[in-house]
Amino acid sequence: MRILFILAALLLVVLLFSIKHESLSLKAKAMLTIVISIVCAAACFYQFEFENRQAKSQEILTLFNQGKILRCGDIEVSNSKFNYEFGTSSFVAKRAITELRSVKVDIKNCEAK
Repeated sequence: MRILFILAALLLVVLLFSIKHESLSLKAKAMLTIVISIVCAAACFYQFEFENRQAKSQEILTLFNQGKILRCGDIEVSNSKFNYEFGTSSFVAKRAITELRSVKVDIKNCEAK
């Protein structure tokens, strides 16, 4: 995905510099190139961070499914007491566990114990 962003940015820069000088000054072209580069760098950084968060969540979910105990703040999460909700990416206490009733823990706050 990052390569796609970089190729799109390079294409825009090439198209930008192919415009005649009368239409757009060299200074304006340079400024637009800088702006395009910053936007592309921001998009690549966002994509990189998103992939890292997604990989961490997948690793935590795998451990949860294997029956491991997770540390989520001051709560210990296991598949015997919690269910994983894909829609909210969180662990929700099972109804049968009365001491944890209505407890919902976001997966991004969890780590392997």
